[in-house]
Amino acid sequence: MIDDFTDVNEGEKQFMKIWNNHVQKYTYVGDCQMPEALSKFIAENGVLVVQRGVFSNFILHLVNLFEFGVVGPAHIFTAMTKLQVLMRSRGLQHDLCWTGLRNRLLLASSAVDETHRVRNNFSGIFRK
Repeated sequence: MIDDFTDVNEGEKQFMKIWNNHVQKYTYVGDCQMPEALSKFIAENGVLVVQRGVFSNFILHLVNLFEFGVVGPAHIFTAMTKLQVLMRSRGLQHDLCWTGLRNRLLLASSAVDETHRVRNNFSGIFRK
């Protein structure tokens, strides 16, 4: 039923479908199980998250879990580290769509001067 929402973008819809399927598969019942849920989610769906371009939606989901007091900062750090290690080990860091993000940011900002240098190569962020 998430497709009926009009105030969320396609990336949010895709991520929530993946997340909801994971949570329903293992029937987590409490906040105390959320660190385990995150760990299993990354192990089973981390590649899918990167390949479908919903990496930023996953990070926002982690931030929301923290803001609502479901997980602590250590759990956020652990989850992000596990996902980055997974990405590096499988060479997925190149699948992140930085170009699309850059173009959306540039279009959103109407006051970008011509002297502003836009970084075209993000390969230095993830070391092999």
